[in-house]
This record gives sequence, structure tokens and C-alpha cells, in this order.
Amino acid sequence: MATSLSLGDSGDKSDAESKPRSRAFTTFCETTTFHGLRNVAETIWMSIVVITTLVFMYQCQDLVRLYLRRPVRMTMTMSRQAPVVFPAVTICNQNAFRLVAAAENGSYGWLDDMYSRTDKSTFNYTKWNVSNVSMRDVYLQFAHLQEDMIAS
Repeated sequence: MATSLSLGDSGDKSDAESKPRSRAFTTFCETTTFHGLRNVAETIWMSIVVITTLVFMYQCQDLVRLYLRRPVRMTMTMSRQAPVVFPAVTICNQNAFRLVAAAENGSYGWLDDMYSRTDKSTFNYTKWNVSNVSMRDVYLQFAHLQEDMIAS
């Protein structure tokens, strides 16, 4: 059985020409007298599978060896920092006013009444006779003094 492959004079390859050529090449590979030429695709795939399996096995055994060695990586560096200067102990007083000064002035009752209410709008200014008092004046008169709060 003789198979002839004719390559046309022109270099153009159309779809109509490429299909018979690929069929002719397939027929050639299946019927050639060269031993094993028709098994080239199988051989290539088998070699790819074997090579990737060997690489996988090598990497697995390398990781198992590394795990069994139980390596410990620890990096520790010690460096001295400049000493930190801490401020003097500061105690924040939660009381907004000096209650002793308010008691001496007779203002303790209305200050206590005003700050113990949850609703500041219900404070009765006429009951305590404090209708013309601003909060600025209250803070200036009864707030904690700087000298009392800062210790040197």
C-alpha cells in the first residue's frame, strides 16, 4: 500500500488542505513500518507522568526528612533603649468641684442637686436662689486648684 503525500506548489494552507494532511499524517503514523512511531503520543504522556511522579516523590521525601530533623529557627536580638522618663504620678480627681469650698460658701446643696440629676432640665433654680450664676463663675470659684493637683 503506497501512500503519497503531495505538498502543493503554493505555501498557502487552507482548512480544506490541512484536514487531508492531518488525516494523511495520522494514517502514516498508524501504518508506518518504523517500530513504535504510532505510540509516540503515549510515550510522551507516559514520560510526563513518570517525571512528575518522581519529582513529587522527591519533594515529599525531602519535606519528611526536614520534618523529622525538627529544626527550630529562632532569632532573638537584644538592644538597649534609652531610659524612658515617666511623669510624676497623676491622680485624676473625678469630682469636678471642691466640695469643701462649696460647703463653706453654702453652695453644696444646689451643686449636689444639679449634678445628681439624670435630667438636667428639671433643675429648679428658684428653689436654690441661683438664677444669675454662670458655669464659668462656678468653675472659677469651686474648681480644684492647680497647686493642689500638681506635686513637684
